[in-house]
Amino acid sequence: MLTKVILENFRSFKNKTVFDLESSKYQILQDRNVKNGILKSALIVGPNATGKSTLIIAIRTLLDMLFRDNFTMRAFDSCLFCHKNNIHLEYHFTIDTKKIKYYFETDKNGNIVIEDLTIDDDKIIERKMLSGRVNINNKTTKIMDKLFSNKVLLLRKCYFSDVFATMPTINKLMEFLHFSVYVDASQQIAHSYNNISHLIQESDQNVIDEINSTFKSLNIGFRISKSKENKISEINDKNGRVQSYSVKSEEPIIFFQRNDMKLNLPLEMESLGNQTLINMFPSVLYCCQHKCLLLIDEFSSGFHNMLEELIVKYFLLNSKESQLIFTSHSTNLLNTKLLRPDQIYTVDFEPNEGSFIERFSDENPREAQNLEKMYLSGKFGSIPDYNL
Repeated sequence: MLTKVILENFRSFKNKTVFDLESSKYQILQDRNVKNGILKSALIVGPNATGKSTLIIAIRTLLDMLFRDNFTMRAFDSCLFCHKNNIHLEYHFTIDTKKIKYYFETDKNGNIVIEDLTIDDDKIIERKMLSGRVNINNKTTKIMDKLFSNKVLLLRKCYFSDVFATMPTINKLMEFLHFSVYVDASQQIAHSYNNISHLIQESDQNVIDEINSTFKSLNIGFRISKSKENKISEINDKNGRVQSYSVKSEEPIIFFQRNDMKLNLPLEMESLGNQTLINMFPSVLYCCQHKCLLLIDEFSSGFHNMLEELIVKYFLLNSKESQLIFTSHSTNLLNTKLLRPDQIYTVDFEPNEGSFIERFSDENPREAQNLEKMYLSGKFGSIPDYNL
């Protein structure tokens, strides 16, 4: 599981910033929200344009560089108001009982300057520019310049070349990352890193059946179906005659049916919230069944407050060793019946200094305090200063 992200000179984060996912002193929701001292979810809140999505992107960048072909860092990934040349990204994980630290540094052209991976105290990867060493079971192999690109991570090259075939800890780490999913809820985009589609339009009948079964158990009052043709409605006119309307398509489309009405509608005719839910839920189900990261940006797009809380609670109750890291503007989620104070982070922005992170638990609120009220009163900072 991911335990820490450290970033510096990355987009809006000018200064060295630590995003810590290890649990703190709080005892509430210990069994549901914490796994072996690591948080199973983290909520990021704060005003618009402060760097909340950038924190998600910092994690997604690792996934992109490991699993997307030809992906490289770009000039605008470095902080535009910082005089430092290189971007610093560091990720800490715990796999079984092993502590993994992975660090890489790139210049503004996307060239990898430094790359290091350690497991506990053992250095596994050590790289400077195009010169690298890999330590496999205490045997060191030097990787020569001509064998890899200055824009490709050595970890990626070694993993896909089966260099780590005899190192189960690294294989478990890479599997954890490879199964991960990124969702942009506002755009209804889901991107997986192991080439399994989580788009509802491309889901098979088993996924649709599982969604319907889950919705029924959660008392979500509708179901979905998938077909090329579906009767939308059946109407009795004043003379008792029945009129039917149907939709036909060359490709299968998703239909939406409320439980209390015999009415099927194409999903595109449904509300934004229902479309977002239907497009997000395959990713939620998948990540509950695997060990991975689920990154969701703009989580609350179109959702009722109670639906937001239901989805988060469902994930926490049903996920194995997966983690949900998400951004939202919904302050009702700041609730100690749902999340612990150490699971909630604010991101704010200061001119010329950039984005910075605060953690609710840093202020030592009591477990019974109203976190939403405290946040809105300015106790945790990161509140917009609008004139109404």
